[in-house]
Amino acid sequence: MIFFRIFAPSMRKYLFYTTCFFALSLLFSSCNEEQSRIPFCQVSINIDLRSHDSDFRSPMQVKTFGNLTHVAGCGGVVVVNLNGEDFLAFDMSCPDCVWVGGTVIPSQLLAQPLPEAFQCSQCNNRFNPLDGRPMQGSDTRYTLRQYQVTIQETDLGGNVLRLSVHN
Repeated sequence: MIFFRIFAPSMRKYLFYTTCFFALSLLFSSCNEEQSRIPFCQVSINIDLRSHDSDFRSPMQVKTFGNLTHVAGCGGVVVVNLNGEDFLAFDMSCPDCVWVGGTVIPSQLLAQPLPEAFQCSQCNNRFNPLDGRPMQGSDTRYTLRQYQVTIQETDLGGNVLRLSVHN
């Protein structure tokens, strides 16, 4: 309180409200309850669409990569080909079951290559394959950890030839 006494009354009021504003801003900005609880794990996957991953060239396809053959996050990585030019990648660990080995797997919907959801093998939480958010009816409020996908090479026609998934 001695600190505030050296300022004029109008300045004290300004300092008080400014301090409260910054304290509340800091409090609410750090409480984003939709962030993933999946720990940071190294990811480094190169996808060559010209050869062994050529089946992944079609839009609305999903491909999974495990830790046995790649540096693939905590529980493996699932990559979604949205339209042949845009790709998403998520860690396959469930945010609620990551410590007990729960992994999310694509649950196929008939007549659609893109699954309707990624579902945890332990707790059955379901996640949207387009943004990693929990779907209605799931008991979690946390999203899947999303990784960056970089297009490394295209051909003259603009077709994607190589991708890199990384964090």
